[in-house]
Amino acid sequence: MRILKWFQQRDAEMSVRVGKARNNTVRLTGAACTGSFLLGCGKLIVGVLSASFFTCANAFYTFGMVAAKLCALKGIAVPASKRYSYYRITAGILIAASLCYAFYAFRLLLHPEQPHYNIYMGLPIAAFAFIEIGLNIRGILIERRSGQLMFHAIKMVNLASSLICLVLTQTALLSFTATDAEQNFSAANGTLGLLMGSVAALIGIFMFRHVSKLEKQEKNDDSHFSSRR
Repeated sequence: MRILKWFQQRDAEMSVRVGKARNNTVRLTGAACTGSFLLGCGKLIVGVLSASFFTCANAFYTFGMVAAKLCALKGIAVPASKRYSYYRITAGILIAASLCYAFYAFRLLLHPEQPHYNIYMGLPIAAFAFIEIGLNIRGILIERRSGQLMFHAIKMVNLASSLICLVLTQTALLSFTATDAEQNFSAANGTLGLLMGSVAALIGIFMFRHVSKLEKQEKNDDSHFSSRR
């Protein structure tokens, strides 16, 4: 009962802080984080069972994106003066995870790793990827009209996550649909992974530029207001 009461108090505080409509968005994002974490666990289990480091790498990227979203959610609850810091931390997590993923994808080009999934392994992996893409797109649509800084961060993380999911989807589908003559698709995985990882990192860099621009604008507005007084 105490735990339930604690959650009810936090929920009421969040409703007062961000409004009822946005509090519903916070709830949905929190639920999506739980879903993404479970999907990441599923990827990790399948990756271990199939001895695929590639699938495990995708699982760890999912965990990184969950951490980034949780950081953004934490930023919603803090005073406005501290949100810039949480936004930057979220962007930093996104850049770090994306660069690690891009580096691993580049390694695939130099040292090919050919993940082989039978249909019983490939279909669950593809399903995990499609579900995660669906969750991320839903998050983007929910946040598309929000002007709040931390909601913008969540939207950017969802976009980056969707890009990386495309790589795993391609790998899973090719692994059990390609013919024997087409089985060497490590270069395709590496190329797409490098491209998507780089774009995801650029999204994080854009976030840094975005928050710096907002800070500068706020300082200019404050100085202009002070001079008028």
